[in-house]
Amino acid sequence: MTSLSSLLLSLFSNCQVNLVFLKVLHCDILKKGLESKVDVGSAITYMYAKCGRLDIAYEFFRGMFEKDSVCWNSMISSFSRNGKPEMAIDLFRQMGTIGAKFDSVTRNSICSLCCCKFNSTIL
Repeated sequence: MTSLSSLLLSLFSNCQVNLVFLKVLHCDILKKGLESKVDVGSAITYMYAKCGRLDIAYEFFRGMFEKDSVCWNSMISSFSRNGKPEMAIDLFRQMGTIGAKFDSVTRNSICSLCCCKFNSTIL
């Protein structure tokens, strides 16, 4: 992970910084052409989702040319945490459709999501 993506994640780990600053930072990343780096893209997606802007996070995610399992996991868990389980499951299906590699984090996210969804239908 680059030092820029580490800095971004630490800045927004608690979403203490307002959305205006996030957008300014995002623009600066775009101007410098850093958005194509997978780890920076993952960090941007995570930051927007953490600040409650799933719409911007997902838009950015969809525009990424290259996605690794960290990118996918970030978006899947963001949908899951923010009450959009259907979107999380849909992204997991998309991973399979395009042949993206998933890891234990992906598996655990989907399993826990399915368990929670199953338990809520029983109760």
